[in-house]
Amino acid sequence: MNKKNTGRVTNNPKGRPKGTPNKLGASAKENIQFAFVRMGGREALSKWAADNPKEFYRIYSKLLPHELTGPMGNPIQVVFTELQSKGL
Repeated sequence: MNKKNTGRVTNNPKGRPKGTPNKLGASAKENIQFAFVRMGGREALSKWAADNPKEFYRIYSKLLPHELTGPMGNPIQVVFTELQSKGL
């Protein structure tokens, strides 16, 4: 048996293989998917997004990468003209 830096004794000296999801995370994702489908799936989400655009874009923005780079690693500029014209 192997002791990792947590002090716990493990049966797997190398730990969980890289890229293997933990059981709790996989279970949570499965439960969220189940609830999403029961609540109406994509159609219900689209309707909610149309009725709550500020909240939708607030949540959606958290799914986007935090850093974007253009050619040669230079910064890029993103302008949301349609959103600005709607006051969002």
